[in-house]
Amino acid sequence: MRTILRLILCTAAALSTLCSYATPSWRDSLISQLGYYSRTGRHDSVIAVSHQGIRTALERGDTLAALYSEIFTAQSYLFMDLADSVKYYADRVARYRDSGYDDPRLWLIFNNVMGSWSLRVSMDYSEAYQYFSEGVVLAEASSDTASMISMLLNIMDIYYYRGSADGMSYAERAWRLAQNTDTDSFGYYRCVADIGMAKMLLLSGNADSASVYLDEALKTAESSNSASQYAQIYLLKAGISVLRQDDTRAEEYYNKAISHIAFSDYTTHIQLLLHYGEFLERHGRNAQAMQMYISALEVSERSKSIELKHLVLSKAADLAYRLGKKNKALEYYRMARLQTDSLVGLRNNEFSKLLFMNQDIRHSQDMLAKELDRQKAYEYLKLSTLTAILVLAIAAMLIILYIRQKRMYRTLVEQHRNNMQRLDMRLEESNSGTDGDDRHLYRQIERLMREEKFYLNKDISLDSLAKKLGTNRTYCSNAINTCAGMNFYRYIDVFRIEEATRRLVQGGKGVMLKELAQDLGYNSLTVFSKAFVREVGCPPSVYRNNVNRHPELKGEAQAE
Repeated sequence: MRTILRLILCTAAALSTLCSYATPSWRDSLISQLGYYSRTGRHDSVIAVSHQGIRTALERGDTLAALYSEIFTAQSYLFMDLADSVKYYADRVARYRDSGYDDPRLWLIFNNVMGSWSLRVSMDYSEAYQYFSEGVVLAEASSDTASMISMLLNIMDIYYYRGSADGMSYAERAWRLAQNTDTDSFGYYRCVADIGMAKMLLLSGNADSASVYLDEALKTAESSNSASQYAQIYLLKAGISVLRQDDTRAEEYYNKAISHIAFSDYTTHIQLLLHYGEFLERHGRNAQAMQMYISALEVSERSKSIELKHLVLSKAADLAYRLGKKNKALEYYRMARLQTDSLVGLRNNEFSKLLFMNQDIRHSQDMLAKELDRQKAYEYLKLSTLTAILVLAIAAMLIILYIRQKRMYRTLVEQHRNNMQRLDMRLEESNSGTDGDDRHLYRQIERLMREEKFYLNKDISLDSLAKKLGTNRTYCSNAINTCAGMNFYRYIDVFRIEEATRRLVQGGKGVMLKELAQDLGYNSLTVFSKAFVREVGCPPSVYRNNVNRHPELKGEAQAE
């Protein structure tokens, strides 16, 4: 939930600015004052003024003023990480949604607050999407460009959290709106729009274009004094440097991000500590890495953020175990398990709503039975029928899950078969067609990989490959991109993962994943696991266990 809280703050600021041009009144003065305190981060003042405002509004009979006071209170509690208080005041406002109070400014703030609450506390993506989508409609109807950009980027972030680049259309729309605004007044929005484009481009695999947008975001942040975005910009830049295997530059960006962490939101704070911890761990700086994970857990506890907590706990548990702190590792593992179970429950939010609806129906039936004794037999039959339907539905669901599990095992073998055939198909394609310079060089690269297994070299790079073949890195890169349809590092991963699946099938449980990763040329088990999941579709441990658990699958895989 990287920028959502900051976007809420700026949305509220824009709305309060609109209020200042309205007809002067006590209500407008109250809203303007609340907006000023909110955008300057004086949330204690917001709460104090709001509570007094609620009392005065009730005395005046001004319900709309009371609603504004309550929604600003909810928003401030959101920044103060008091989730229960947020829900309490937001629910009080929600009761008036269908009561004729159609003030678009009020409901824009409400949708922002509730959408952010849904992401942060309940992790209900569908509910958050609904709130933000309603906010887009309200902002469009009121020609509020600032709120429109905020809502679009909030929706884009939902896709970003889910690792999906399908949010690109929202990022592009927000970016176009930001470009058509005045730089002095909308510098912040141009900055976050550039960051939004960078996120989607990174998920699309276009790191170079993402880097360009981040450079623009950094310039705009400096000119518009948007200090809250520095940490996020440098964190994304560090991630790009890691992808490019430029560890020196990556650490430089991580340190820059940390120097601006005080101005960032809590999600960026946790992500920075988590990713930097992973970086330090890959380089053997385990004590520093553990400190990063512990700090991330402290921020997560303080902010009640659950979206990243299970990842941090898993990392801390693994590292504690390797450091010989087995009791601490066990504690972290248990906490991670509880957190994971909690997330599973949250992901099944729709099913929980169904259960709640069913309970409500049963309650209504009980009330009706008390009032109409003559229908007791009918109600009992109705309840029995409903129970039978639920039992049948649950049984059907279990059968479906069992069938899907069986199909998953078959999918593992099919994926293994595809991996083993892919390189042969690409070699056959390289032997056909016009023998141009790229194709000729590509054949040399293929022979080097297949016959000498050059991909097992731990320090492999475009430069070392070019040196081996007596050419330059640009020619090698172009040949791979043109003939293989992928970049150099993905090309190397294909060979390494194909070799990994072969060894896992042949060696069975005797294959140690950490040693296998080193043999294949990976710097760490984490990097190997990510590459394996990308190519095969499941972690190497799952692949190994399922192949050994089902001998018929192992035999079929070896037959390939």
